[in-house]
Amino acid sequence: MIFPRQRQNGLRSDRGFTLIEMIIAIVLIAIMGTFSIGFLRHLMQSSQLSASQKDLMDEAKLAMEFLTRELRFADETVNDVQCGAVPVDCVPGVSYDTITFDKLFGLAQDTNKTAIKYSFDVVTGTLKRTSAGVTTVLATNVAAFSITESTTVPDFYTIDITLQGSEGENFSLESAVRPRSLI
Repeated sequence: MIFPRQRQNGLRSDRGFTLIEMIIAIVLIAIMGTFSIGFLRHLMQSSQLSASQKDLMDEAKLAMEFLTRELRFADETVNDVQCGAVPVDCVPGVSYDTITFDKLFGLAQDTNKTAIKYSFDVVTGTLKRTSAGVTTVLATNVAAFSITESTTVPDFYTIDITLQGSEGENFSLESAVRPRSLI
């Protein structure tokens, strides 16, 4: 009769794992871990890119909404909307990176009604609003900004804003507005 090999304490020696089984298990766990880490890293990068694109989009929307809402209340009956760094009457069909206008009424947060100025600073890549000597940055990472008066409809302005994210992604918005004092 053949007896299984026994240790001195009486336990059978075939309990447990062999060295080869343990190495195979470690290698399999390492392979699964490598793929899992790669997948998680890709997932995190995608999430960060989506978040930065959303932030970029939100910033562009906010700047565009603020500008169009305020330009809608421009007072064209007193002074024309002025364009360019040195404010002059806007020439239809010409794109400018600065616009200055008076408003029909002030707001609770800014009672000033005169010389409201929106300008694009190419050096810093910012869109700024200046009112009563106070300058506020509306958007950063601005790659391009232009405002153009329509050649077919007088006092109808098209505004284009392009923001560029840290990963090179661009987000562009275009809107059009006509001051209500003319409607």
